Amino acid sequence: MFAGLRRKFDHFDPAVLSGSWLSIVIACSGFALDYLLNLALSQWLAPADLGDYSVAVSMAVFGAMIALLGTDQALMQFLPQYLAERDWRRAKGILIFCFCTVLLSSLLISLGALAISHLGIEGWAAHPSVFAFAALPVVSMGLLTSKALRGFRNVITASAPTSVGLPLLIMTGGFFLAQDGYISDWDLVGVFALSFMLVLIVQSVVLVKKVTSTLKAAVSKFEYREWSTASFSMMMAAVLFLAMEQMGLYVCEILGKEEDVAIYAILVKHARFLLIIYMAVNLITMPFIGPALKRKDHNDLQRLYGTSMHIVMWGGLLPLLVFIIKGEALLAAFGPEYKVGYSSLLILMGAYYLNFVAGFSVPFLQFSGNRKIVVTSIAIALFVEILLFILLVPAYGFNGAAWSMAATLCALSIWMTVQCRLRLGLRPLRLSQGDGT
Repeated sequence: MFAGLRRKFDHFDPAVLSGSWLSIVIACSGFALDYLLNLALSQWLAPADLGDYSVAVSMAVFGAMIALLGTDQALMQFLPQYLAERDWRRAKGILIFCFCTVLLSSLLISLGALAISHLGIEGWAAHPSVFAFAALPVVSMGLLTSKALRGFRNVITASAPTSVGLPLLIMTGGFFLAQDGYISDWDLVGVFALSFMLVLIVQSVVLVKKVTSTLKAAVSKFEYREWSTASFSMMMAAVLFLAMEQMGLYVCEILGKEEDVAIYAILVKHARFLLIIYMAVNLITMPFIGPALKRKDHNDLQRLYGTSMHIVMWGGLLPLLVFIIKGEALLAAFGPEYKVGYSSLLILMGAYYLNFVAGFSVPFLQFSGNRKIVVTSIAIALFVEILLFILLVPAYGFNGAAWSMAATLCALSIWMTVQCRLRLGLRPLRLSQGDGT
């Protein structure tokens, strides 16, 4: 039995396997802290205020994703390839290109959102999202810095500050504010912004040291057209998928009740636990895809593809079972009103599990130049999801939002896996081209 298991592991890509477990440990530690943070938030804030805080943070992250303009994905595609080829000039060039682009775009979006808040649009100026948009440049630069460190394959400093440090800082700041009595959603959005700034400072120091030690003497060389084209298409895919995840919050805010926003936000946070495993493995795998494509090594690509799927499938199985067995008790910890979402939580968990196992099709398609089919597919899925939200949320509240999202996630996951098979010849879960393992 153990000999057979060992032979199975021998088929896995060793670099992805070893790096993934370290990344998963960091991500799971971060989730535990984020879970404690959400418990604290549910005690500090009323459901309506918790819903406003969740929307504000969601809009900050969503705005940051737009401000990135896909440069984070382009960085993950090209930087490892340039470093592997010791092409220091292009490596330095793409770093300068990405950071300058994101700084400018995030400032413009932030200033635009603040300007809109002063036009007197009803309810906007009083919503904490205004504060979140003011912090948009910090959030955007922080996300890009993490990806740059990933490009250098610096797993700990790329993951630990955002996964572990950020929720710990927010929880600490909220705790001290709560000691003074009443704490508002505005207060906690401010704590979120300051915490992100501290994380950005720490990661920036590490990145600057890494760049100066490796690329200081290089004269930058820019490939504007190639990088811009890749960035834009991958930005569209990332923003559309994030919109799929977050649209339920906004529709519940508009068409549902205030408690629907809070309950749906908690359900998605629990279901997205599997995301930390997927992202941990995905960010380890991505730096290897570009060089493998450059070498035109199809067997290596199949090994990367299959290894990534296997790690997420088996790594996500245990937490999936825990949520099935203890999900109702975990929801009750936030308050008795959250227990009603247990059945919808199970549906969302199942959809996310399928999506993350099959989700590795997307970077393989994007990095191989098949970006149009990715953007088109996600756009159609988002359109269908919005129609389902409009139909189901007014009648079923957060349950309707959960059902809509689960249906579109499952359909999109299966479709993208089929496209990867047809366009790249990569088969799900196989670890080599010639066998069925």
